[in-house]
Amino acid sequence: MAHCLNIDRVAKATDYYGWVQGMYLAKDDCGIAIRLLNGFEYETQSRKLWQKLCAGAELVIDVGAHTGLYSLEARRAGAKEVLSIEPYHLNYARMLMNLRHSGFDTKSVVFCAASDRDGVENFSVDTPAYYCSSGGKLGADEFSIPYPVITKRIDSLLKEEHHHKVRAVKIDTEGHVANVLRGMPKILEHRPDLILECIEEGLTEILAPLGYKFFVIDERTGLSPISALRPDRQFTFNSPNRYATVREVE
Repeated sequence: MAHCLNIDRVAKATDYYGWVQGMYLAKDDCGIAIRLLNGFEYETQSRKLWQKLCAGAELVIDVGAHTGLYSLEARRAGAKEVLSIEPYHLNYARMLMNLRHSGFDTKSVVFCAASDRDGVENFSVDTPAYYCSSGGKLGADEFSIPYPVITKRIDSLLKEEHHHKVRAVKIDTEGHVANVLRGMPKILEHRPDLILECIEEGLTEILAPLGYKFFVIDERTGLSPISALRPDRQFTFNSPNRYATVREVE
């Protein structure tokens, strides 16, 4: 997110029901759709990079897919298959709706949380019950009532013969990225490109031994090389994401 929302302009969105660039908005229940409706940027450089990575890709994975913006853009860019993973029921249902509205199938949309084990864990959100939350996370939260969700290793979601087809993975899991990476070692053997939220320790230790190089994605200006994936605990909207790749970057 490159700019803070303007309250006066957002107020105009509160009575809107309809589609915004393929994303459905019911009054004020999806922050991403509200931004798009009001003409604000949303992760501009991350989305441009994602579209480039997805162009003609055999398979890409959208982890923490929310209501489907990145999954939609992957399909529009020409990715042959998109595995979309989302654990929050409201987000998942809206994503199905958004994909179907744009004419895309939903056979690879999975209702679960990506993690480092197959099982069941508590999932918490701290937003109203009607809102397509962008802050849900695994684990109990003192400010919300957690509910159980299925957790899956991404390696186990794909047949082994498909692991090498993964061209790119986008991971937005509110501090659970390391767990997701530990759940996909067989896919990481093939060194897919990664767009990662970076608000936790331990990501460099997982990826550097595999030969990955790291970049900050500044949503105003683009990529800047960095030596390690240092947590951005302030989570500034201009650069919440990081790019990891083994390829040369122009």
